Amino acid sequence: PYQGLDTLLDATERLRHRTDVGVALVGGGVRESWLREEVERRGLHAVTFVPAVPFAEMTEVLALGDAHLVSLQDRPVFRTTLPSKLQATLAAGKPVIGAVTGDAAGVIDASGAGIVVPPGDSTALAAAISGLADSTPERLRALGDSGRRYYLEVFSEEATSHVLLDLLHAAAAPGLVQAAR
Repeated sequence: PYQGLDTLLDATERLRHRTDVGVALVGGGVRESWLREEVERRGLHAVTFVPAVPFAEMTEVLALGDAHLVSLQDRPVFRTTLPSKLQATLAAGKPVIGAVTGDAAGVIDASGAGIVVPPGDSTALAAAISGLADSTPERLRALGDSGRRYYLEVFSEEATSHVLLDLLHAAAAPGLVQAAR
């Protein structure tokens, strides 16, 4: 319910004339029944529901999309949230449309991997989807490559393992336990 997928349906409705644009919703969720009913009611033939897949198979699913949506409602708690699907999409080397604010929007901007639009703005989301659909394969590849590079430099195990190691060393430092008592 916090992903704002009603905005995606609104954007898809705005793009009804685009026969080259399709949306795949992967996995269930607490609003799956409502989403299916809305898709049927609105006649959104461009929306496909894909059953949930095991986590180990998500890289294969991510590889199939031309671009991926990361969407969260604009709530204070989500401004400091990085959805795991953002890192997964960056790692997969795919362009991102982020209907997000805060830290997630900052990562998309800093990575150069895609487009950020305001959450809940179906007009801006439709424009972003159209913009990527109209992009050349080279531009899409460049966005994906930029995101992949950013993932490797910032989020990969190699990039972050030293941070964890430093924290563990600091926690094990003599005197730290004494000071905490």
